[in-house]
Amino acid sequence: MPHGKLSVSDEIRSELLNILIGSRAKQNSLFEKYQLNSDKINDTTQIKSNNNSILLWEIIYFVSSGNLSGRNTSVSDIYLSLGVSKSTAIRCVTLLETFGIFEKSRDPSDRRRAVIALSREFRKDFIEYLDAILSQLDEMTKLPRDPLA
Repeated sequence: MPHGKLSVSDEIRSELLNILIGSRAKQNSLFEKYQLNSDKINDTTQIKSNNNSILLWEIIYFVSSGNLSGRNTSVSDIYLSLGVSKSTAIRCVTLLETFGIFEKSRDPSDRRRAVIALSREFRKDFIEYLDAILSQLDEMTKLPRDPLA
């Protein structure tokens, strides 16, 4: 076995997949809490994407990562990093702001630039979501390892 590679069993892989599948259901329930369902996403955004919900979650993850590590995030950061058009990024941010997921404010160092952040309520809910996944992963890592995998 190569140095540094974890030995995992199919049971652990299966458990990881169950955690990932469950996290999707938790994502959907978060959107429902904020009254953002797939019909509203498709009707209000006019985003040219095969799966608007996935794109919105990618943007939420990107902004959350910046917020949680103390970095300011702008619309240009979003479209440059995620490879979407500027207009798509603006539409997505506007939609997420409309439904109470994001808040925009002016960058104190550059008043022309808007800073995107999680709303206070969504941040609390999102941290609970992340903590639940972390707890599941912590439990998963306590499962016995397969020495032959």
